[in-house]
Parts: sequence; structure tokens; C-alpha cells
Amino acid sequence: MLGYCEENSIDTILFEGSDRLSRDLIVNETSYEYLSKLGYTLISVKNDKTFTETTPTGILVRQILSTISSFEKNNLVEKLRVSRERKSKKNKELGIISRNGNGKCGGKRKLTEIHKDLSGLVLSYKKMKDIRTRKPLSNSKVSRLLLEEYNISVCYKTIGKILEDVEMEKRESRNRRRRKRIETV
Repeated sequence: MLGYCEENSIDTILFEGSDRLSRDLIVNETSYEYLSKLGYTLISVKNDKTFTETTPTGILVRQILSTISSFEKNNLVEKLRVSRERKSKKNKELGIISRNGNGKCGGKRKLTEIHKDLSGLVLSYKKMKDIRTRKPLSNSKVSRLLLEEYNISVCYKTIGKILEDVEMEKRESRNRRRRKRIETV
């Protein structure tokens, strides 16, 4: 942004409010001091006098607004953290778990969440034997069969992850039943 301002001889920077410049008091004040020393005039659209006044009262108002912005940011971060923990706990109880064993909350969806039958298909293919070698099908053969028969493109490495997920879900299901038995006793 500063390069653009220099190239086009811009000496005034407008922004919506002090919370748009920064949501941290120290960063806000440091940015203000740095940009002012470079010769830029900072103007808040919400309150045009906030950054132009250099009186002690003007500085106090600017710092109070920055402190409020910082408080609102920290408050929002805390609310989101609590919500993620609550959703994670609820999802763990429902059996929606991430690969590390915690309840899943956000993030990229697994292929087994997108294609509900995928884990069953992978398991059924892994139980099949190769006609020539009489060994279970390899992950790359399972991957090819899924693409040919169901038009589902899955990397052979993902087949291994799906099998790990199935084992983890079985363990988690067993543990959930044990916890319920213990709670009822």
C-alpha cells in the first residue's frame, strides 16, 4: 500500500474506523506514529478528528478507541474458542471425530463424509483377493476400481487413510459404548 501511495503521490490515507487500522492498541499506535513520520495524514471516516488531533485529549480518544477495538477482538476470539470447544465435544459424542481422535469442528471434509458409502466400498474391495496373486487387492487397485465402477477418484494413499479412519471409528464406537455402560452403572 505504501508503495502505491508513493508512486501516485498520495499523502492521505482514509479508513473506516480505528478498528480497521488495527485491532491491537500497540499496533495501532505504532502504525499511527510510523505513518505520521513518513508524512501521511490518517483520517478515520467514522470520526475524522480521531487521528488528526495531536492534543492530549485527541491522543486519549484515539487510544481509548484502539483499546475498545482490542477488547472487542479478544472477546470475539474467546466466543469462537468456546463455540469450537462446544461443537467439538458434541461431535465427539455423536461420533464425528477427526483423525487425532477429537470431535471434529470445521476444517476440510473427509472423502468419507462426502461419499457416505466410500468406507464400505473400500472395505469390501480390500476383502477381495487378486486372482493372480491370491492376496488382498492393493490400495492402487482399489483406487482404480473405485474410479472405473463408481467414478470416484481417490488416491491410493487416501485408501490407507480411509482404512485407518474406519479402525479409529470402530475404536471410538467401542469406547462410546463403554462410557455409556459406565454412566448407567
